[in-house]
Amino acid sequence: MQLLNNNNITLYASEYIMQGEVDEFLRKQKYQRVKDMWYWVDVPHVTLREFRIPEIDRISDHVMVIGRAKAVNLECKLIDIESAISQAKDHLRWCDYSIIIMPPDAYIANKYKLELMELGIGLFYWFKGVGVFEFIYPKFNRSKDKDLKRAVVSRIKTRHTEVEKLIQPLMEETFGHSDEEAKPVVDSYIKKHPRILQRYSKEFLYKI
Repeated sequence: MQLLNNNNITLYASEYIMQGEVDEFLRKQKYQRVKDMWYWVDVPHVTLREFRIPEIDRISDHVMVIGRAKAVNLECKLIDIESAISQAKDHLRWCDYSIIIMPPDAYIANKYKLELMELGIGLFYWFKGVGVFEFIYPKFNRSKDKDLKRAVVSRIKTRHTEVEKLIQPLMEETFGHSDEEAKPVVDSYIKKHPRILQRYSKEFLYKI
């Protein structure tokens, strides 16, 4: 007899709010590596939202490139762990790490957690207004298509550079505006340059 509803609707928020908070959390993360015994150096990272990977006919909720080429895919789901696993598995064709992010009240049967560990897919929990915490660590993916990875990473870096160039004109245009005054300017700018949302949320742009 099933005691819990597999499609339990989260009490946390909408998927849009979830993705926005996850995006902000990822952008604020700092990565470091040891240069020598006494010295750590910062490692740059790139993050984008809603990035299409046509070779696998998927759109990644979030992609990250850490350092020169460490590629990470992240899928955000409020419910439906089966769909999340299917998507995360497809992204293993190109990325080094594939991760699913869900709220802590999402129903995930133990068989799915075991499947994630066998596949090497990570499971992180998102707590609204707090951040993201690791529950199942992802494993490094050695079976990916290395040529596909190089192509995707190159496109991510190119798109990131393109989007970064879009932010400066908007900052100049909204300088000295209140949030309310900036909103119509930002909305109009987004219509002309929708790609900017791959890097920044509307809420962030209203406040710059």
